Amino acid sequence: MRRAVFLLAALSATLFGSVPSAATSNNEQALASKVSDTLSKCLATEKTELAARYVLSVERLPQNEFDKLTGSDCMLMWSGKLMMRGFHFRAALAEALVKQQLTVLDASALDRVKPLTWPIPQPVSKIDSESGKPFSAELLSVAEQNYTRDAAQYFVSVIGECVARSAPLSVQSLVGAKAGSADESEFFKEMSSQISACVPQGEPIRFSRANLRAALATSYYRLAHAEPELESVVLTNTDASE
Repeated sequence: MRRAVFLLAALSATLFGSVPSAATSNNEQALASKVSDTLSKCLATEKTELAARYVLSVERLPQNEFDKLTGSDCMLMWSGKLMMRGFHFRAALAEALVKQQLTVLDASALDRVKPLTWPIPQPVSKIDSESGKPFSAELLSVAEQNYTRDAAQYFVSVIGECVARSAPLSVQSLVGAKAGSADESEFFKEMSSQISACVPQGEPIRFSRANLRAALATSYYRLAHAEPELESVVLTNTDASE
């Protein structure tokens, strides 16, 4: 049981950015990553429709559907329930769905696909709207940390969409490569010019390779399933009697 609990903690750190214990070894981190892959592949296979709906929407699923998606069906021999943050959970599912469905992004239609919507973080309020009293310093600190994290994830999502639009084939290859592998590094190098072009000049934006990969995977899957706008057609009356 202790092993199962530790694996859940390590997996949560791998997926969602929490800080693992100093005792966490490289082998255990590798195992946590493997569990993450197994979990997302299972969900993409066994709960394809729910997984796809969750990735394609910026909103949380209704609670009963989210509970069904994140239940214990795919936990195999591990027990417990993961506390999942949307950004990395969507990305893990997006990667699994891209591989399972052999998703191909039609680059020729991208000009007719509207910009994707991403959750925009709201500034932290220092006052509790219900009581009208100031938040405690502890609660305010947590809220500010969450805002900083959400703002960073918003900007890397926008950058990921930009890169996916400009280099869809490279993004597809990267999503298919193992995280942390030499192939992944090669694909990041291949997209370096597109990444640089997509980062707003003068903006002090920092993001990890893992977060950029997550943004690329989610953007790729969402763009591949977006409905292009119909091209406008100009009709000309050629009837000489008119």
